[in-house]
Amino acid sequence: MPFHRVILIFLFLLPAFIVEGQETDAIHKKKVDSLIFNATLLSASDAQAAEAMCFEILRYAEENDFLRGKAQAWGTLSTVYNYQGDLAKAIKYAQMSIETFEELGNEILVATLKSNLANLFSSIKDYKSSTVYQKEALDFYLKRGLNRHLAGSYLQLGRDLNQLNHSFEEFTEYINKAETYARNFVRDSLDNPRYVQFNRSILISVLQAKSDAYMEYSEDFDTANLHAAEALNLGKKHSPDDNYTLGYTYSLLSRGNAAKGDLKRALQYNDSALIAYNKQNYLQGILLTNETRKQVLKGLGKDAEALEIANRIISNKDSLFELEKTKEFGRIAAQLETDRIIEEKEVAENEAELANMKRQELTQFLIGSGVIMVFLMLGGMFYVSKQKAKQLKAQLINLDLEKQQTDSELKALKSQMNPHFIFNALNSVQDYIIGNKRHEASEYLGRFADLIRSYLMQSAPSSISLVEEVESLEIYLSLEALRFESDFDYKLTMADELKALEIYIPTMLIQPFVENAIAHGLLHKEGLRKLTVSFEKGVNQTIRCVVEDNGVGRTSSGDLQNKARKHQSFSSKAIQERLRLFNKNHETQVGFEIDDLIEGGLPAGTRVTIHLPLIDS
Repeated sequence: MPFHRVILIFLFLLPAFIVEGQETDAIHKKKVDSLIFNATLLSASDAQAAEAMCFEILRYAEENDFLRGKAQAWGTLSTVYNYQGDLAKAIKYAQMSIETFEELGNEILVATLKSNLANLFSSIKDYKSSTVYQKEALDFYLKRGLNRHLAGSYLQLGRDLNQLNHSFEEFTEYINKAETYARNFVRDSLDNPRYVQFNRSILISVLQAKSDAYMEYSEDFDTANLHAAEALNLGKKHSPDDNYTLGYTYSLLSRGNAAKGDLKRALQYNDSALIAYNKQNYLQGILLTNETRKQVLKGLGKDAEALEIANRIISNKDSLFELEKTKEFGRIAAQLETDRIIEEKEVAENEAELANMKRQELTQFLIGSGVIMVFLMLGGMFYVSKQKAKQLKAQLINLDLEKQQTDSELKALKSQMNPHFIFNALNSVQDYIIGNKRHEASEYLGRFADLIRSYLMQSAPSSISLVEEVESLEIYLSLEALRFESDFDYKLTMADELKALEIYIPTMLIQPFVENAIAHGLLHKEGLRKLTVSFEKGVNQTIRCVVEDNGVGRTSSGDLQNKARKHQSFSSKAIQERLRLFNKNHETQVGFEIDDLIEGGLPAGTRVTIHLPLIDS
């Protein structure tokens, strides 16, 4: 079907200009991107010129050792050969492009190319391979929140699964998801001409697929014609030169009107379909359109013209047979290439496993020999001293654990008594004094003293009441709010069901997470900084604490710290050690998860969820 090619060209070439990572040579990148763009424009209209341009890009990329340029050229060649009907080469170059972008670590383009490869396998009716690659791409898009790619993946996956399972219900489930995403992104991308054109093309393909399915499976020709009519209006308005899309849409309307008995209108749409397909020299489309035309002419009583069309169909079928042989060769060649890659991978894995087994056998032999020698040398002396050694080892372990516990608590206390925080707090007091704001200085200093007293009291016991923990956090956050002035907004909440209970949690655990959220998430953010800390009742006798900020996110924060050559957060290392020791000595474990918040494909903050066990006071 023509929309295979529409999806293929847009899904590959648009992301090609949004490559992740930094390029070392901006000149090579600019030149290759420009040539790729021109080759793309020529793909549908002058495939030979596009092919020559791609090989020129390859030559340039090889001369300058520009790996990304090679990958882009191979991906575009795949598109060009798909237009030419040489699917063996199209699949070969798509696989080469995938391997190269995997080497470059560009996960987004790898997923997009897998979606393209799936469309190629679908074109040669290898629906099993198509669904495997398409599901891998779809899973990646869903995981990364790349919604602009989902419509095309759902569309193709629905069609392929329908071919495998012949289930109209399964097809409808996927195609409706595709339509929802396509319509939403046409609406949301009106200010971006490149993306809005891509999304309209996907929407047109979805409407065509629904029209075809309603005719074939439910014989609901009115609904089929409505979908085809909407696709035609979009195509004529926004893609008037896309003869593949227009030809297929006209053909659908011709079939739908013929099925309803409106033969004159069916013939008019049939004329338009043939004009579009002949411009593109799309033989399969011409053949299918003539099949409909023959039936329409018979219905109109034009038997002579119908006979002429029948003879033309026979001639076209001979040519199409040659084309199908080429496609079948492409399928076989692609399967052989895929089998070769799998076989090479299995051989490499087997060799690695064999080498690993040999290393393990040698290691075990050496260890066994050493153990035997030790037993022979020590003899009876070992048995006599074993019990004493066990007792001594247990004592040493206990002492070591106690020391680690104490060190961990001191580290956690030190992380809370962050020198930078104390320095900033004292600077704030100094500013108030210099500004003759005695009342503010007194209030600030009083809060600071309360916070220090609270931390010192928490350093001794192993647990603290939830109410006391919330009070300490309130003092800490109020001091941080003065530091950021009006740009910091925090909210500290505790569920009503917890307020009436006497609950104890491990001491010195929550504040370092809050400190990290401020220091690494909010400090580098421009504009209003927001932080929420909430305590709720969890499952299995636990308390759930959620620390959420709208900061720059972990990736951006890490980049900023690397650029500034800062050391790793002391509080992070202290809390990790604290958790390790606590979990080692307690049956109920403390755990936490960190989630990156994404909004519109961009980092929107971080959420840390901490699961705290209830412990004895």
